[in-house]
Amino acid sequence: VVSLLAVVLPVNSYLTSGHQQCCWLFQEVTETAAMAAGTAVHAALEAELSTVVEVAVSTVEDEWAVRLVDMMAGLHQLRVEGVTREMYIWGNVQGQWVRGIIDQLELDDNGQIRVVEHKTRRKPSLPMLAQQQTAKLQVMTYKLLLELLPKTCSLAQSTKFFHLLHLDLMRPLSDTVQQHAEAMGVLPNGAQPATLTFIAEQLQQQVSNMPQIGTHVKVSYIWQADSEVLGETKYEYDHAWVVFRLKQHIDFWEGVWTPQVVPAQESWKCRHCLFCRTCPVGLDVLKR
Repeated sequence: VVSLLAVVLPVNSYLTSGHQQCCWLFQEVTETAAMAAGTAVHAALEAELSTVVEVAVSTVEDEWAVRLVDMMAGLHQLRVEGVTREMYIWGNVQGQWVRGIIDQLELDDNGQIRVVEHKTRRKPSLPMLAQQQTAKLQVMTYKLLLELLPKTCSLAQSTKFFHLLHLDLMRPLSDTVQQHAEAMGVLPNGAQPATLTFIAEQLQQQVSNMPQIGTHVKVSYIWQADSEVLGETKYEYDHAWVVFRLKQHIDFWEGVWTPQVVPAQESWKCRHCLFCRTCPVGLDVLKR
Protein backbone atom coordinates (compact mmCIF):
# COMPACT_ATOMS: atom_id res chain seq x y z
CA VAL A 1 0.00 0.00 0.00
CA VAL A 2 1.41 3.39 -0.96
CA SER A 3 1.28 5.86 1.91
CA LEU A 4 -0.87 8.96 1.38
CA LEU A 5 1.61 10.97 3.44
CA ALA A 6 3.88 13.55 1.92
CA VAL A 7 7.28 13.83 3.57
CA VAL A 8 5.97 16.07 6.36
CA LEU A 9 2.23 16.32 6.95
CA PRO A 10 0.64 19.38 8.62
CA VAL A 11 -0.89 18.62 12.02
CA ASN A 12 -4.32 19.98 11.07
CA SER A 13 -4.42 17.64 8.05
CA TYR A 14 -2.96 14.76 10.04
CA LEU A 15 -5.80 15.14 12.55
CA THR A 16 -8.59 15.72 10.05
CA SER A 17 -11.88 14.88 11.72
CA GLY A 18 -13.31 11.44 11.17
CA HIS A 19 -16.27 12.54 9.05
CA GLN A 20 -13.91 14.28 6.60
CA GLN A 21 -11.39 11.47 6.17
CA CYS A 22 -13.39 9.87 3.39
CA CYS A 23 -13.76 13.27 1.74
CA TRP A 24 -9.98 13.82 1.59
CA LEU A 25 -9.95 11.20 -1.15
CA PHE A 26 -11.96 13.49 -3.45
CA GLN A 27 -10.06 16.79 -3.60
CA GLU A 28 -7.66 19.15 -1.86
CA VAL A 29 -8.79 21.77 0.62
CA THR A 30 -9.48 25.25 -0.74
CA GLU A 31 -9.55 28.25 1.56
CA THR A 32 -13.01 29.46 2.55
CA ALA A 33 -14.05 32.90 3.79
CA ALA A 34 -14.24 31.53 7.33
CA MET A 35 -10.72 30.11 7.05
CA ALA A 36 -9.42 33.46 5.76
CA ALA A 37 -11.10 35.27 8.66
CA GLY A 38 -9.53 32.84 11.10
CA THR A 39 -6.10 33.43 9.56
CA ALA A 40 -6.58 37.18 10.00
CA VAL A 41 -7.39 36.73 13.70
CA HIS A 42 -4.26 34.63 14.20
CA ALA A 43 -2.14 37.25 12.42
CA ALA A 44 -3.57 39.99 14.64
CA LEU A 45 -2.81 37.97 17.78
CA GLU A 46 0.76 37.42 16.63
CA ALA A 47 1.18 41.14 15.91
CA GLU A 48 0.25 41.92 19.53
CA LEU A 49 3.53 40.34 20.67
CA SER A 50 5.89 40.47 17.71
CA THR A 51 6.76 42.42 14.61
CA VAL A 52 6.54 40.26 11.52
CA VAL A 53 9.64 40.68 9.35
CA GLU A 54 9.89 39.44 5.78
CA VAL A 55 13.16 37.71 4.95
CA ALA A 56 14.15 37.07 1.34
CA VAL A 57 15.28 33.48 0.84
CA SER A 58 17.10 31.92 -2.10
CA THR A 59 17.09 28.21 -1.25
CA VAL A 60 15.11 25.64 0.70
CA GLU A 61 18.02 25.61 3.15
CA ASP A 62 17.40 29.33 3.67
CA GLU A 63 13.71 28.68 4.36
CA TRP A 64 14.48 26.12 7.04
CA ALA A 65 17.17 28.30 8.58
CA VAL A 66 14.65 31.12 8.97
CA ARG A 67 12.19 28.72 10.62
CA LEU A 68 14.82 27.58 13.10
CA VAL A 69 15.94 31.14 13.85
CA ASP A 70 12.34 32.17 14.48
CA MET A 71 11.86 29.16 16.78
CA MET A 72 14.84 30.34 18.82
CA ALA A 73 13.42 33.86 18.93
CA GLY A 74 10.11 32.45 20.15
CA LEU A 75 11.73 30.39 22.90
CA HIS A 76 13.71 33.44 24.00
CA GLN A 77 10.54 35.54 24.09
CA LEU A 78 8.83 32.84 26.14
CA ARG A 79 11.58 32.88 28.76
CA VAL A 80 11.74 36.68 28.93
CA GLU A 81 8.10 37.71 28.51
CA GLY A 82 6.30 34.55 29.58
CA VAL A 83 4.46 34.10 26.29
CA THR A 84 5.11 33.64 22.57
CA ARG A 85 2.85 32.97 19.60
CA GLU A 86 2.93 31.23 16.23
CA MET A 87 5.94 28.99 16.88
CA TYR A 88 6.83 26.46 14.21
CA ILE A 89 7.35 22.89 15.37
CA TRP A 90 7.89 19.49 13.82
CA GLY A 91 8.63 15.98 14.97
CA ASN A 92 8.27 12.28 14.40
CA VAL A 93 5.00 10.85 15.69
CA GLN A 94 4.64 7.08 15.51
CA GLY A 95 7.07 6.85 12.62
CA GLN A 96 5.65 9.74 10.59
CA TRP A 97 6.98 13.28 10.35
CA VAL A 98 4.43 15.98 11.10
CA ARG A 99 4.72 19.74 11.32
CA GLY A 100 2.63 22.59 12.59
CA ILE A 101 2.49 26.00 14.20
CA ILE A 102 1.68 26.28 17.89
CA ASP A 103 -0.68 29.20 18.41
CA GLN A 104 0.67 30.13 21.82
CA LEU A 105 3.12 28.99 24.46
CA GLU A 106 2.81 30.58 27.87
CA LEU A 107 4.35 30.12 31.29
CA ASP A 108 1.82 29.15 33.95
CA ASP A 109 1.92 30.16 37.61
CA ASN A 110 4.54 27.49 38.26
CA GLY A 111 6.81 28.73 35.48
CA GLN A 112 6.02 25.70 33.34
CA ILE A 113 5.15 25.81 29.65
CA ARG A 114 1.49 25.48 28.70
CA VAL A 115 0.40 24.91 25.09
CA VAL A 116 -2.58 27.01 23.98
CA GLU A 117 -4.64 26.50 20.83
CA HIS A 118 -6.73 29.39 19.46
CA LYS A 119 -9.91 28.36 17.67
CA THR A 120 -11.86 31.07 15.88
CA ARG A 121 -15.65 30.93 15.62
CA ARG A 122 -17.97 32.38 12.99
CA LYS A 123 -20.74 32.61 15.58
CA PRO A 124 -20.50 33.89 19.18
CA SER A 125 -20.96 30.44 20.67
CA LEU A 126 -18.83 27.50 21.71
CA PRO A 127 -18.59 24.51 19.35
CA MET A 128 -20.34 21.21 19.85
CA LEU A 129 -18.63 18.40 21.73
CA ALA A 130 -17.33 16.64 18.59
CA GLN A 131 -15.49 19.79 17.48
CA GLN A 132 -14.15 20.34 20.98
CA GLN A 133 -12.71 16.83 20.95
CA THR A 134 -10.86 17.60 17.70
CA ALA A 135 -9.41 20.76 19.25
CA LYS A 136 -8.45 18.78 22.34
CA LEU A 137 -6.56 16.24 20.25
CA GLN A 138 -4.82 18.97 18.27
CA VAL A 139 -3.57 20.89 21.31
CA MET A 140 -2.42 17.66 22.96
CA THR A 141 -0.59 16.67 19.78
CA TYR A 142 1.27 19.97 19.90
CA LYS A 143 2.20 19.28 23.51
CA LEU A 144 3.50 15.86 22.45
CA LEU A 145 5.58 17.47 19.69
CA LEU A 146 6.92 19.98 22.21
CA GLU A 147 7.94 17.18 24.57
CA LEU A 148 9.67 15.44 21.66
CA LEU A 149 11.48 18.64 20.62
CA PRO A 150 14.77 17.89 22.46
CA LYS A 151 14.99 14.58 20.59
CA THR A 152 13.80 16.18 17.33
CA CYS A 153 16.53 18.83 17.56
CA SER A 154 19.31 16.42 18.48
CA LEU A 155 22.10 16.38 15.93
CA ALA A 156 21.37 12.81 14.86
CA GLN A 157 17.62 13.28 14.48
CA SER A 158 17.74 16.68 12.80
CA THR A 159 20.40 15.47 10.36
CA LYS A 160 18.22 12.49 9.49
CA PHE A 161 15.22 14.76 8.96
CA PHE A 162 17.04 17.27 6.77
CA HIS A 163 18.54 14.50 4.67
CA LEU A 164 15.01 13.20 4.19
CA LEU A 165 14.20 16.59 2.66
CA HIS A 166 17.35 16.39 0.50
CA LEU A 167 18.84 19.51 2.07
CA ASP A 168 22.52 20.44 1.87
CA LEU A 169 23.42 20.97 5.52
CA MET A 170 26.76 22.60 4.71
CA ARG A 171 25.51 25.02 2.06
CA PRO A 172 26.25 28.63 3.09
CA LEU A 173 23.10 30.60 3.86
CA SER A 174 22.28 33.70 1.85
CA ASP A 175 23.25 37.17 3.06
CA THR A 176 19.66 38.09 3.93
CA VAL A 177 19.22 35.03 6.13
CA GLN A 178 22.62 35.64 7.72
CA GLN A 179 21.57 39.20 8.54
CA HIS A 180 18.26 37.97 9.96
CA ALA A 181 20.09 35.51 12.21
CA GLU A 182 22.40 38.29 13.38
CA ALA A 183 19.46 40.62 14.07
CA MET A 184 17.78 37.91 16.15
CA GLY A 185 20.94 37.35 18.17
CA VAL A 186 21.60 33.85 16.85
CA LEU A 187 24.83 34.90 15.12
CA PRO A 188 27.32 37.60 16.13
CA ASN A 189 27.54 40.55 13.76
CA GLY A 190 30.05 40.00 11.00
CA ALA A 191 30.25 36.26 11.57
CA GLN A 192 31.42 33.89 8.87
CA PRO A 193 28.64 32.61 6.58
CA ALA A 194 26.59 30.11 8.56
CA THR A 195 25.11 26.81 7.44
CA LEU A 196 21.90 25.01 8.30
CA THR A 197 23.92 22.65 10.49
CA PHE A 198 25.22 25.56 12.56
CA ILE A 199 21.74 27.04 12.99
CA ALA A 200 20.38 23.62 13.99
CA GLU A 201 23.11 23.28 16.62
CA GLN A 202 22.15 26.66 18.09
CA LEU A 203 18.51 25.58 18.25
CA GLN A 204 19.52 22.36 19.99
CA GLN A 205 21.22 24.39 22.73
CA GLN A 206 18.17 26.62 23.18
CA VAL A 207 15.80 23.68 23.38
CA SER A 208 17.98 21.98 26.00
CA ASN A 209 17.46 25.04 28.23
CA MET A 210 13.72 25.21 27.63
CA PRO A 211 11.54 25.55 30.77
CA GLN A 212 9.77 22.45 32.03
CA ILE A 213 6.56 21.58 30.20
CA GLY A 214 3.44 21.54 32.37
CA THR A 215 0.76 18.87 32.49
CA HIS A 216 -2.14 21.00 31.27
CA VAL A 217 -3.09 22.45 27.88
CA LYS A 218 -5.72 25.01 26.93
CA VAL A 219 -8.06 25.74 24.02
CA SER A 220 -9.30 29.31 23.63
CA TYR A 221 -12.36 30.02 21.46
CA ILE A 222 -12.36 33.44 19.78
CA TRP A 223 -15.17 35.13 17.86
CA GLN A 224 -13.99 36.18 14.40
CA ALA A 225 -16.14 39.32 14.37
CA ASP A 226 -14.35 41.19 17.17
CA SER A 227 -11.71 38.78 18.56
CA GLU A 228 -13.69 38.39 21.79
CA VAL A 229 -12.73 35.33 23.83
CA LEU A 230 -15.91 33.26 24.04
CA GLY A 231 -14.52 30.71 26.44
CA GLU A 232 -11.51 28.63 27.40
CA THR A 233 -11.20 24.94 28.16
CA LYS A 234 -8.28 23.44 30.04
CA TYR A 235 -7.35 19.78 29.78
CA GLU A 236 -4.93 17.61 31.67
CA TYR A 237 -2.62 15.97 29.18
CA ASP A 238 -3.52 12.31 28.62
CA HIS A 239 -0.64 10.61 26.84
CA ALA A 240 -2.35 7.22 26.45
CA TRP A 241 -5.45 8.83 24.91
CA VAL A 242 -3.37 10.90 22.48
CA VAL A 243 -1.31 7.91 21.35
CA PHE A 244 -4.47 5.84 20.82
CA ARG A 245 -6.20 8.56 18.80
CA LEU A 246 -3.11 9.34 16.73
CA LYS A 247 -2.77 5.67 15.81
CA GLN A 248 -6.23 5.83 14.24
CA HIS A 249 -5.32 8.87 12.18
CA ILE A 250 -1.95 7.60 11.00
CA ASP A 251 -3.55 4.32 9.92
CA PHE A 252 -5.84 6.34 7.66
CA TRP A 253 -3.03 8.37 6.11
CA GLU A 254 -0.94 5.24 5.53
CA GLY A 255 -3.83 3.55 3.75
CA VAL A 256 -4.15 0.86 6.42
CA TRP A 257 -7.59 1.89 7.61
CA THR A 258 -10.51 2.48 5.25
CA PRO A 259 -12.44 5.61 6.24
CA GLN A 260 -16.13 5.33 7.00
CA VAL A 261 -18.76 7.78 5.82
CA VAL A 262 -20.48 9.93 8.41
CA PRO A 263 -23.27 8.10 10.33
CA ALA A 264 -26.81 9.05 9.34
CA GLN A 265 -27.49 10.62 12.74
CA GLU A 266 -24.53 12.95 12.23
CA SER A 267 -25.18 13.82 8.59
CA TRP A 268 -25.66 17.47 9.61
CA LYS A 269 -21.86 17.68 9.58
CA CYS A 270 -21.88 17.32 5.80
CA ARG A 271 -23.48 20.75 5.42
CA HIS A 272 -20.39 22.28 7.01
CA CYS A 273 -17.86 20.07 5.24
CA LEU A 274 -15.39 21.55 2.74
CA PHE A 275 -16.02 18.62 0.40
CA CYS A 276 -19.83 18.45 0.52
CA ARG A 277 -20.27 19.34 -3.17
CA THR A 278 -17.86 16.69 -4.42
CA CYS A 279 -18.61 13.87 -1.98
CA PRO A 280 -21.53 11.55 -2.90
CA VAL A 281 -22.74 11.49 0.70
CA GLY A 282 -22.56 15.26 1.00
CA LEU A 283 -24.45 15.79 -2.24
CA ASP A 284 -27.17 13.47 -1.01
CA VAL A 285 -27.49 15.45 2.23
CA LEU A 286 -27.72 18.75 0.35
CA LYS A 287 -30.63 17.40 -1.70
CA ARG A 288 -32.72 16.74 1.41
